[in-house]
Amino acid sequence: MKSWARLPRLFLAVGEVACPAAPHWVTTVLGSCVSLCLWDPVRQRGGINHTALPHGGTTGRYGAIANDLLLQAMLDGGSHRPHLRAKLFGGASAFGDIGAQNISAGLDALHRHGIPLLARRTGGHRGMLLHFRTDTAEVRLRLA
Repeated sequence: MKSWARLPRLFLAVGEVACPAAPHWVTTVLGSCVSLCLWDPVRQRGGINHTALPHGGTTGRYGAIANDLLLQAMLDGGSHRPHLRAKLFGGASAFGDIGAQNISAGLDALHRHGIPLLARRTGGHRGMLLHFRTDTAEVRLRLA
């Protein structure tokens, strides 16, 4: 059995934030939604969110809230902001320009907090299945 297959798996629904203390594969499905992945290479720990809209509410469904919730979860877990790195995924144009607005919300949060973006796969016209490994920041994508 491959070593990646032995890790616990967690499915992330819209509006959720996951920042497990132990290594996990976190899976989510994205269309116009966006997932921001944060990773701390010093602590070898990561977290991810799944946002549906850029702003306008007070729950994790909104990027303006979920991005800050994810950052706070990483800091509460012992990470230091200067160590954090990011990856951004999703934001397909499935529902007009919502995808592009979601991408902008993620990029704005990274800029505001000074977190560098290591990789992104955003936009386009197709959804994706995203698997994020929290201890290494490895990503596996499958386009829908």
